[in-house]
Amino acid sequence: YRIFVVGGSTTISLRAPSDEQTHPGFLQELFNKSELDFKVEVINAGIPSFASSQELSIIQNKIVDFEPDLIIVYDGTNDLNLPYGYTPEKSSFRSTIADGFNRYLLFWETVPVIYHIFNNFGSEEKTYDFDSSTIESKVKLWKQNIDNICKIGDEKDFDVIILLQPILGTGNKKLTEYEQNQYDIFQHEKVLESYEKFANELIYLEKSCTEVKDFRNIFDSYNQTIYFDNAHVKYQSNEIIAENIFNTIYPIVENFEKN
Repeated sequence: YRIFVVGGSTTISLRAPSDEQTHPGFLQELFNKSELDFKVEVINAGIPSFASSQELSIIQNKIVDFEPDLIIVYDGTNDLNLPYGYTPEKSSFRSTIADGFNRYLLFWETVPVIYHIFNNFGSEEKTYDFDSSTIESKVKLWKQNIDNICKIGDEKDFDVIILLQPILGTGNKKLTEYEQNQYDIFQHEKVLESYEKFANELIYLEKSCTEVKDFRNIFDSYNQTIYFDNAHVKYQSNEIIAENIFNTIYPIVENFEKN
């Protein structure tokens, strides 16, 4: 049973020291420990800066060729924050090196410092100005792309699960001092108003997708620092995400055995 998890950098999981400690990696471990008597393969198809347009393209042009049984779309923040119609560019040498340090250095406690140096060299800490002027167009495009992904699933006979990801400030999580500082820097009081418009479309998407889940509140009961910026979580928190995904999709996967 083959599962693909698509999304952006929150799926590939920045700062995860190994593939096993991404949320698709933890999900694989949960299935390995389950009582299912068939193999479940979880493939991390997350790519940094990918939004729903790129997710639709990679599913349509690549992933379908690998005969998926289930595709999980874990997204929201890139469609919300990136410019309308954004197309990812090839990574610069500096960002490639920074990502390499960030992901594979064994001396983990030094990595955030190195990552910060490479990605913020020559710049000062600033407040990010969130532009909500095109939010209606962004929401419309996201809904259209997700709807098309689900229609491909229906056509090609695989299930599609849509997960609206948590970002800093969603749900009722009590923010730590560090998280509150990031909340202010990224203007998330303004951002969350726009993100609500994405959540309002979930009811519509239920008509064409196998299942749609709002994951914005999955960290409500946790008091520790979860986020290290506006949307990316500390790698330890990937296990929480994986547990919520596992509980969501297990009945679907289990039913495969019965069929």
